[in-house]
Amino acid sequence: MAAILFRRQDCATCAAILTSCILVTITTTTAVAQMPLWIFCASSGPSGRYGHAMVYDVARARVVLFSGDAGAPNGETWEWDSSGWTQRQSNGPSPRVGHGMAYDAARGRVVLFGGGNVPGPLGDTWLWDGVTWTELSGAGPPARFDHAMAYDEARGEVVLFGGGDGSGERLNDTWVWDGSAWTLRATTGPSPRRQHAMAYDSARQRVVLFGGWDGPSYGDTWLWDGASWTQAAVGGPAPSPRFSHAMSFSEGNGEAVILLFGGVESNPNSYYGDTWAWDGSAWAMRDPGGPSPRFEHAMTYDSVHARVVLFGGRSDAQQFDGETWQYRLGADCNTNGTADDCEPGGTSQDCDTNGRPDECDSDTDSDGYIDGCDNCPLIPNPSQSDCDSDGTGDACEVQGVPITVSFSEGTGGYFGCVDTSLQSDFSDMSFCVAQNVAVDWMEENHGLIRFENVIGVGPNQVPPGAVIVSATLTLDLSNLGGISTAFHRMLSPWECDDTWDDWGNGVQADGTEALSPADAIVSSTFITPLVVDVTTSFQAWALGSENNGWVLLPGMESADGWEFSSAEHSQLNLRPLLQVTFGLPLADCDSNGTPDDCDPDDDQDGLINGCDNCPDVPNADQADCDGNSTGDACENFGPPVTVVYVQGSGLYGGCVDTTLRSEDPTSSFGDDVVVIIDKTPTRQGLLRFEQIIGYAPGQIPPGSAIASATLSLDLTNPGDISTSLHRMLQPWMGADTWQEWGGGIQPDGVVAEEQADAVIPVNDVCCFDSAPVVDVTNSLQAWSSGVPNYGWALLPGDEHDNGWIFASSDNSDPNVVRPRLEVTFRPLLHDCNSNGVPDECEADTDSDGIIDDCDGCPNDPYKIEPGICGCGIADMPDTDGDGVPDGCDNCPAIPNSDQADLDDDGIGDACDADRDGDGVPNDEDACPDNRPGLPVDCNGQPLRDCNGDCLVDGEDIQCIVAELLGQ
Repeated sequence: MAAILFRRQDCATCAAILTSCILVTITTTTAVAQMPLWIFCASSGPSGRYGHAMVYDVARARVVLFSGDAGAPNGETWEWDSSGWTQRQSNGPSPRVGHGMAYDAARGRVVLFGGGNVPGPLGDTWLWDGVTWTELSGAGPPARFDHAMAYDEARGEVVLFGGGDGSGERLNDTWVWDGSAWTLRATTGPSPRRQHAMAYDSARQRVVLFGGWDGPSYGDTWLWDGASWTQAAVGGPAPSPRFSHAMSFSEGNGEAVILLFGGVESNPNSYYGDTWAWDGSAWAMRDPGGPSPRFEHAMTYDSVHARVVLFGGRSDAQQFDGETWQYRLGADCNTNGTADDCEPGGTSQDCDTNGRPDECDSDTDSDGYIDGCDNCPLIPNPSQSDCDSDGTGDACEVQGVPITVSFSEGTGGYFGCVDTSLQSDFSDMSFCVAQNVAVDWMEENHGLIRFENVIGVGPNQVPPGAVIVSATLTLDLSNLGGISTAFHRMLSPWECDDTWDDWGNGVQADGTEALSPADAIVSSTFITPLVVDVTTSFQAWALGSENNGWVLLPGMESADGWEFSSAEHSQLNLRPLLQVTFGLPLADCDSNGTPDDCDPDDDQDGLINGCDNCPDVPNADQADCDGNSTGDACENFGPPVTVVYVQGSGLYGGCVDTTLRSEDPTSSFGDDVVVIIDKTPTRQGLLRFEQIIGYAPGQIPPGSAIASATLSLDLTNPGDISTSLHRMLQPWMGADTWQEWGGGIQPDGVVAEEQADAVIPVNDVCCFDSAPVVDVTNSLQAWSSGVPNYGWALLPGDEHDNGWIFASSDNSDPNVVRPRLEVTFRPLLHDCNSNGVPDECEADTDSDGIIDDCDGCPNDPYKIEPGICGCGIADMPDTDGDGVPDGCDNCPAIPNSDQADLDDDGIGDACDADRDGDGVPNDEDACPDNRPGLPVDCNGQPLRDCNGDCLVDGEDIQCIVAELLGQ
């Protein structure tokens, strides 16, 4: 037992879905994928009436109703906007009933013709533009009423058939309106009748007519193809003969049908409340629930909301009805017989407002967004990123100018098009080398076509992963037909010599042999060449799906099949042509669905954060010596250190600032107590903090990673202009003038950076309680990385004329704060040569752990004797630079390449406080270099030494000779 539903509810709010669902059960043996729903919408609006006409105005998204009999004919115009009725102007066609109306989509007008009222039928033509009715002059069909009209979209014409002429005669003439005139098109076709109904079947491009009255009631179905009428051969159930019914196109959940409701049969009197659907070949009865039985009502299709709207009519008791109903195909995705929006859990989402819940709509790229709400429906992009806000998802954008390539067998060196027919009448025959490929319903012919070697990296191929801007397949029709044809992507491989029998019974679009939904559908095959949009298919192949081409499966509207010239056709220019326009996707190195151009690059090193192994510190080389995926620039830093620079605070005295004034171009303002930023007259600020990069205490060591840097300025006068801070590229002095800079500072990439490092918004300078605190991390990181520090130029914006003023570094007012720069940095570790490059990334030829620049013996990790490389001691630094590494140096802090050690105590004489080891410090020793054991007096001093040569006189030959000579 399955549940079929109709509902009475407020169409505007669709509230209380579950409590408002009224279930009517019928027995069924098969699950259904959609549940037809009649929804009662309103009893307010136009008064109850019959004999009116309604159409849907697509351009204005309104149902338009005119006139009808509400006790007497009236000339009212009403509009329904899917939630309520609104009465429009009263000036227009005269009151009438039984008139015909159609919406002329090509010209955006509602067309009205004829109708009846005392004293007889009318033959006037009127147009409604959404505001005004306008009567047209000129000849047209004879006056009539109870005729039917429909708009033939394929041919851009309004079609009128039949009606009564007022004398008791029924008519069977067919007229068309082309926007300017009526033309009699046919006098044969359905038998004369009135009170029939017509609707245009846009899926099959036919006007469908059913029923009517001419004494007896009719139950026949006719199709108009733009030139002639054909009676449809209807097998199986069909609506019973009737008249005064209503018909409309209806589309939803993959189904497109002509819907018929109600009507009356006079012999015997029978009043109908049944709903039927015509699918192009057969009628099928729909659910028995819905509006009460009625006739002379009106219906039309609201294509924007995917609803059929029904209004009015009269009942078997001749009561005039003023109800508004809507009909749609409700989804039943779980095929349990209950419409999805009446399931527990509430109303399903319908983001594209097509009348189908999202879970039953197509999501071609399977990214969680249905095609109608996906900004890139063919390429997965769950983030829906659209960084340029142009409505096209970034995944569908391309780099540079798209490229177009063409593929046609035997042209331009291409050989890879394969096609054939599978023909049931010749089920064991191959048509691989035939000149034409046949597609037919009656004879059951399926076409197969494939373009091989179109995806690849070779010349004239489409590279894997490409974004397909468009792809079209052009076929030369060698035999025109009338059927629609669906192009289904083949899932199973096939060969050119395959036969109907090889596939069991032709190809089935069952999700195994071929994809169930068609990638493309052509509605008719009347015109050659036939150009088919196959972008969906080609994008799937570019993204990696196997390219097995297409199977062409015929529709069932007509017996007229068609043929196209094959890849084996003798004329090259008639062979199938595939044209593809593509581009490379935007770079997205972190695969987050957002192009690199729209991703942040905090350290401005040319690598977005998601692909930067050290996103906070510039490291364009991405050096990672230990291979742990964290860049050396982020690994080789110590703990954070914060320093603050304010002129005169602590020992800091390096802040320089001035104002360049256009109105006083030759004057210097470097000693002013304020800096002024203004637009009119132009005043620019210059500000620099000197001596902040270096190795001295309180400085930022070169190569440090700047975690944060803020510049705080104390407002002394607020303003209303923004200000940009551009890093200066040229040196300047506090005494500089406007004129010396040739008319102020230009951010031209030569004097100052074109791109501002920071911007002070208007809100930060507008009042005293909003003094600006500016993030200048980028500037400090640049200076730490070796860019010369010339400070900033503060350039005014152009929003307003009121400038602002801040306290300068020369301001001595105790109530103000001079410019303040606060920097938090992480100093670079392991950088023995202080070049800003981690030691781990420097050359160490002898692999002794000491880089070559700091290694006394860079080619040998050992020493064989003091001062000579290879002494057997592990290589070490040479602090004093005397050529003897510290571990082998008897005086490592003082250069002593000779390694002299007079007293052999292991301490080099250059470092020994008592070189001769006599217990007397060098600075107190008359003979600090006396040999050990030299005699001393009782005071511990050396014996008499006449000439100070550290030899006692008794042993000094010079002293003995001198004494003998009496000198």
